[in-house]
Amino acid sequence: MGNFSVVPRRVLRRLVVVSEIWNHYPVGVLKARVPSVQVPIKPGTRLAGSSKMSFPSLVTHGLSAISVHGEIVGARLLVATFFLMLLVVFGLVSVMVIRLVTDLAIPGWASYVGALFLIILNRL
Repeated sequence: MGNFSVVPRRVLRRLVVVSEIWNHYPVGVLKARVPSVQVPIKPGTRLAGSSKMSFPSLVTHGLSAISVHGEIVGARLLVATFFLMLLVVFGLVSVMVIRLVTDLAIPGWASYVGALFLIILNRL
């Protein structure tokens, strides 16, 4: 699924209707779940010239592979955001408990830390 692939005609008919193929061929083949045999080879050296892909091009290529699985990425980001919000709320409660229950508080720190947690919560 890298630079070279051999696709039988019967599999090709199933493969060409996969909408992800235009975006990222290897991930589209994986998502199509067509039977495949992968032959691992040791990467060789480039015979002539140099790579035409710059760092931004490589990043764009990687992001296009991730975008094929957008629903999975979105669900994981949603869960991660929820847990970060819980962590920030736990931090706010901890600040309030330290400020109101103990005498460990330094004057003014609770306001700054609480405001910082609220800003973070607002940005999530």
